[in-house]
Amino acid sequence: AKFVAGLWDAEKEPIIISGHGDMMSNEFIGQMEQDKDTRVFAFKPGKLTQAMLEGRPVILDEANIGDQPVVMRLQDILLRRPGQSVMLQENGGSSFEIKPGFVVFATANEASARYQHRNVLDPAFRDRYDVLQLQYPDSKSKQPITEIPRSLMRLALAASVDEQGVLS
Repeated sequence: AKFVAGLWDAEKEPIIISGHGDMMSNEFIGQMEQDKDTRVFAFKPGKLTQAMLEGRPVILDEANIGDQPVVMRLQDILLRRPGQSVMLQENGGSSFEIKPGFVVFATANEASARYQHRNVLDPAFRDRYDVLQLQYPDSKSKQPITEIPRSLMRLALAASVDEQGVLS
């Protein structure tokens, strides 16, 4: 995901949001906070909002571990494009323009015997992405790999090239 985000915009470092079970909306979207000195309340953007304001890529890592009502806040945002406006209830309903360069990449290990305690992603959420499935061998397997999956080769290639896609 970092490699692809670098291809999207090599000038802008992606913002990484790691999914976890007790994820709160304020770290994702933001919240009103009171300045200690002036005692004035102002909106402090979360990581996703910061990325929209700065036009930076976002990597939502382990999207299916995050608190799903919070992750589902992306539903409307994923339909928006740079140049369009988005309104957030957390900042008093004010809207702002999404800057060019904003995009969301998400990763997930789907629920299985190997990856337990994962949420099944909502179909509407999943449909907002182009899904690439990668297969890789189980590190606990004692059986030799007889056929290397194509997706594993793509992953290996992505890991072996530099920011310009040149083999190291």
